Amino acid sequence: AHPPRPVLVLDGIGCSGWGFRRIIPRWAMHRDVVLMHYRGHGMSPNPPRPWRLGMDVLADDAAAMIDRAALVRPIVVGFSMGFVVAL
Repeated sequence: AHPPRPVLVLDGIGCSGWGFRRIIPRWAMHRDVVLMHYRGHGMSPNPPRPWRLGMDVLADDAAAMIDRAALVRPIVVGFSMGFVVAL
């Protein structure tokens, strides 16, 4: 049997995880879960100026997080803006 696929959570703009605070602990009982904070959100530092925060940049950041966290075939869950980033 294969191990459960990890989950990468991409939140909405300005949310920093509050929309997933109840479900992440449940998911984490069975699989690895990574909640990514966008540049300048939550625990991430502010990006250097000039700010480049287009969907392409945020999608590249999500791809880098997948690589950095060594997530193999992650399930990507997006809420609001996170859905657009996931696409």
